[in-house]
Amino acid sequence: MPDITREYINASSIEADYYNRYNRFQELVEYCRLNGCTRIGTAFCIGLASEAEVFCNMLQERGFDVISVCCKIGGISKDDAGIKKIHKNQPESMCNPYYQAEICNRNNTDLNIIFGLCMGHDIEFSKNSKAPVTTFLVKDRVLGHNPAACIYSGYVQKKMLEYPDR
Repeated sequence: MPDITREYINASSIEADYYNRYNRFQELVEYCRLNGCTRIGTAFCIGLASEAEVFCNMLQERGFDVISVCCKIGGISKDDAGIKKIHKNQPESMCNPYYQAEICNRNNTDLNIIFGLCMGHDIEFSKNSKAPVTTFLVKDRVLGHNPAACIYSGYVQKKMLEYPDR
């Protein structure tokens, strides 16, 4: 049996009280309220900067102190690091989930939220965050940030078969 923490009890209460009535954002706000989280870190992807701004504004409108950190913070060149680029003849910076976590840690966030970080970068951010981490938005450029579409859609499943993995 896991340790029954206040956070665990509160998460279970949210499920019971708001089952099929609250969306993920509403559940997030309620979780923060019940657990006394007031300073929220948001680690976002530069490709979702507009959406992240709306998200952070929504949190601020509900009284939260929001620390938002873009994935490209630090501007480390992929050329300097010897890392493969998307566009060979253009400058390109690496994502920096380590520094995103460090900024959140320095700002003593109570909870950190992943907002569309790349696969793997989300894991590294979570490993380096001192505060608990949840995910609000999962990046999936092909499926409109809805990775579950490959489970629910026969069309998507067929397309996946047409283009086998390497």
